[in-house]
Amino acid sequence: MQDRIKLQDNSGKALSFIFEKECNISTMNIDSIKVELINWIAQLNDHETIHSLLSLKKKTKPAKIASDSKIFGSGKHLVEFISDDFNAPLDMFNGYQK
Repeated sequence: MQDRIKLQDNSGKALSFIFEKECNISTMNIDSIKVELINWIAQLNDHETIHSLLSLKKKTKPAKIASDSKIFGSGKHLVEFISDDFNAPLDMFNGYQK
């Protein structure tokens, strides 16, 4: 069974990604598809296809991760233990203290 993804680059050339393994793209998670594409690209020797992929890469932009997406309480339960002397002065810095 072969699954095929069809894309088109800036010049209108169709690019086909064929998955030779027995898999169903519609049920694969995005990370598995990415790994399959990376493996396929690593095996390419055709310069024209590689340049077409590069132009497709330039055309598409990855989704921006919002830097303001801090969610209050999202770190809850990450710190399991804080020592009682956590805020105590460190002996190695005694010479810098007033």
